[in-house]
Amino acid sequence: MAITKIKNIKGKIRYKSEPYHLGRLPSKTFHRKIDAEQWERDQIALAQSGKINSFHKVSLEAFFEQVYWPNKSIRESTATDYRRIYEKVLAPRFGHRSISEISSREWDMYFKDLVHQGKYTGARMNRVIAVTSAVYTLAIQYEYLDANPIRRIKKFKGNANSKKAWTQDEVDHFFNWCIETKSENYLIYRLILQTGLRISELIPLKKSKINWDNGTILIDETYSRSTMQEENTTKSGKARTVVVDQSLLAKLSGLSNQANSDYLFTKMDGSRVSYETVSRKFSKDQLDAKMKTRITLHELRHTFASLYLANGGSMFNLQKLMGHQSITTTELYSHHSPDFYLNEKGKVNLDHLDSENLVKLRDFTLDSRQDTKKPAT
Repeated sequence: MAITKIKNIKGKIRYKSEPYHLGRLPSKTFHRKIDAEQWERDQIALAQSGKINSFHKVSLEAFFEQVYWPNKSIRESTATDYRRIYEKVLAPRFGHRSISEISSREWDMYFKDLVHQGKYTGARMNRVIAVTSAVYTLAIQYEYLDANPIRRIKKFKGNANSKKAWTQDEVDHFFNWCIETKSENYLIYRLILQTGLRISELIPLKKSKINWDNGTILIDETYSRSTMQEENTTKSGKARTVVVDQSLLAKLSGLSNQANSDYLFTKMDGSRVSYETVSRKFSKDQLDAKMKTRITLHELRHTFASLYLANGGSMFNLQKLMGHQSITTTELYSHHSPDFYLNEKGKVNLDHLDSENLVKLRDFTLDSRQDTKKPAT
C-alpha cells in the first residue's frame, strides 16, 4: 500500500494512492483515505487477474475501461457520446488489441474504410478520431506509450452536405406558411433563425435571462438529451449573449404572461417544452408546408449562419454568436458561394431575418451585454 496524505493549496486534506509496484498504473487522489485504499486494492486485484499484467500489453478495452473511463474529465453529455463511439466503432475492431501494437496505418485505413463504405460522414469520423486521440493522450500521460499514433492521421474534409441550409426562397416560403397557418411554434423557429441558438439552448431558455430593455439574451444553460437534465453551461463551456430585434422581442414579451413559469417556451402546465415535441412538430410543419428540402432544427441554425455570412457578417463575429470554441468550426459554414442565397431578383432578402438586426449583430460584442431584467407586468 502507498497512500500519501497531502494538503492542497486551499489547505484541504486529500489522500493519494500510488501503487508503484504495479508498473505504470496511474495514481489517483481521494477525499477519504478509505476510498484511496479501496481503489488501490482494486488495482492490485486487476493486475493479479492478468487483465493488466504489463503496461506494454494492456488491451485497448482494458485501458479504456480501467484507466481512461475512471479518469476522464469531460462533460457527462460528451462522455455519453464518447462511450457510444468506443462501443460501436473502436472496440469491435481493436478492443482486444494492445494499445501499443495498433499502428497509425491500421487506424488510418480503418477510418477511411468506414467513410468509403458510407457508414459515417467525414464530420462524424473526425469526432471518432478525436475520441481515439483523447484515449491515447491519456495513455501517454500515464506513460503507457511514448507517442500518439492518431496525431499522424489527417482529418476528413468537411462535407458540404453535412451543413445543409435553406435558401432565401425556402426561408420565405416556410415562414410565410407559418404566419398564414398561425403555427404554434413560429416564435421558436424565428428565434433560432434570427440568433442561431442551438435547440439544446432554446429548450431551457428562461425569461429572466432576457434583457427586455436592450433586446439581448444571456445563453448560459443547455439541455442534455442524454441525461434529460439541464446543465449550467453551454456546449463550448462559455456563456454568450445574442441579440433579438424589437419586433421579435415584443412577441416574446407576450409569452411572459401566458404561464406561471420562468421558462420562455412552455407546455400548458408551465413546464418547459420537450426537445422531441418541438423536433417532431418542425418535421410535420415542413411536410404540411410542402418543403422540398427538409432540414432539422440544428440545420435551421446552419441557415442563420449561412445567411449571416451572405449578408456581409464577419466570420469572427459569427463565431461569437454561434458559440463556437474554434474558428475552424465556423469556417465550415462558408462552403456555399453568396449566389446560393440570392432570390430571383439577385439580392439577398433577409426580411424574415430582419436585416437591420443583422447589421446590429455585426457591431455587437459580448462586452456590450448588460444585466437582464424581466418585463414590466
